[in-house]
Amino acid sequence: MTGEGGSASPSRRVLNGAALAVLLGTLLWLAYLWTAIPERLPLRTNLASPPTEGGKERLLILPLVMLFLYVLLSYTERTGALNLPDLGSPERNRAAAREVSAGLKFGCVTLLALGILRMLASSPAAPPGVVGSLFACVGGVGALLLVASAPPVNGRRPPRSVDGLR
Repeated sequence: MTGEGGSASPSRRVLNGAALAVLLGTLLWLAYLWTAIPERLPLRTNLASPPTEGGKERLLILPLVMLFLYVLLSYTERTGALNLPDLGSPERNRAAAREVSAGLKFGCVTLLALGILRMLASSPAAPPGVVGSLFACVGGVGALLLVASAPPVNGRRPPRSVDGLR
């Protein structure tokens, strides 16, 4: 995710990788658990009344919102266009917008993933191990992203081959 201002800072690379891991891990987790998810889920909770239930299809709205926010904030990160206080120069404003966009992207995707987890975990018919399986999926995708973006060894990248073809 480099913009016109040069290469991404280490914190931006970490936040982007973590946001992508949460997004992909949540999508894989939902696909894996879809048949085990109860048909009725508590979608809205309120301290004064019992939870409002809805069909599990309504749960798919949150991953779509996650994907939309990820794409939108990736665009604002790339362009450096975000409404922030003026820092004195356009270059500094764009650099700050890029950093903030990466953090917002991670925060939004993570909060929505935790919202999905809360809906599933608060259901009386939740699949066993629902909490641990989300963290396992996100961690697994994060590990794959970390391995895929590993720096070269001895100045060379290891050859990438598919079925023996280069």
